[in-house]
Amino acid sequence: MDQPLCLSSSGDIAPKRKELAPEPLTAFKAFSKAVFAGDAAPAASRQSIP
Repeated sequence: MDQPLCLSSSGDIAPKRKELAPEPLTAFKAFSKAVFAGDAAPAASRQSIP
């Protein structure tokens, strides 16, 4: 097996992902905003999530 199963993620593919699948991207951004808003998640948990 010469090729990896998954491609590495980089900023290069972000525009194409946004073009091809805008709804999942919007949902992910809303989820991320909710999780990191105020006290929705403890500070220690927020720091451990990249």
